[in-house]
Amino acid sequence: MTEGNTFLQPKAAARAAAELTTIADDLERKLGASAVRIRAIHAKGSQVWGNDAPGDEFLKNYNRGSRGAADEALDATTLYTDVLTDVGPAITNAIDGTVDVDQALGDAIKKLTAEPAGPPPAG
Repeated sequence: MTEGNTFLQPKAAARAAAELTTIADDLERKLGASAVRIRAIHAKGSQVWGNDAPGDEFLKNYNRGSRGAADEALDATTLYTDVLTDVGPAITNAIDGTVDVDQALGDAIKKLTAEPAGPPPAG
């Protein structure tokens, strides 16, 4: 928690969120293209790694029947890019929510502290 006041510059924060979204989209596109190339190599089977003992040993540890380090890394890449692409919009929603709450609180304070428009009603 912070002590004191928190200040938000909505336009600057929105620009940063938009830039983050652009970066995330670019990363997702590039990693997606790499994943497609890697999966194409995997589809070629063991001949890519060689048919000798070292090639077989590499394949056994690298891909372990399609659930080895290679596929785990590809799955993690997809997960991370999915999370990253959600960050920009989440920040934008947080900015909008902060501005909305600030406006509502300001309106409520103005209403509570406003001078009455006329004399109090006779009673």
